[in-house]
Amino acid sequence: MESLDEVSEQIKSIVLESIEGDKFVLTEKESSLSKFLETLFETHDIVAGNGSSELGSDPEETYCKLQLSSSILEKIVNFLKMRNGEKMIEIQKPVTTDKFEKIQLINNTTINESISEFINKLNKKEITQLIQASLYLILDDLLNLLSAKIACILKLCNTTEEIQNEIETFKT
Repeated sequence: MESLDEVSEQIKSIVLESIEGDKFVLTEKESSLSKFLETLFETHDIVAGNGSSELGSDPEETYCKLQLSSSILEKIVNFLKMRNGEKMIEIQKPVTTDKFEKIQLINNTTINESISEFINKLNKKEITQLIQASLYLILDDLLNLLSAKIACILKLCNTTEEIQNEIETFKT
């Protein structure tokens, strides 16, 4: 039988609000891959809901308004829910393939299919925005995956000029 503390740990959640006002909910476990969100939970435990929480009536819920668009925040939340607090195995470096789904991890396996599908669906603008969001949220796993995706794209380039042109397409 679980203790009250164990049950309480399971139900803690965070409400993330985008700049457009859309709200997304993550459990503490789901959000644990982000050092930023992890710190919010620790801070919330100390201040017990005081601060910038307009929802603040629930002591088990942390609230945070983020400077991220709804579309990017939704992708971050989907990634975190997909990982459910499970840290990624490190990617082997250097990346030796132009196919993201064939990237090797240090345990000689490849990236799982759901993560590969998630990353491969992103366009260059989304990749750039997700890199910025990953830096903002201190979400190293997603940052490493996006960096590997860029490495795969650059593997297709044959000259320095092609690499420079490809990098420019990420800036627009």
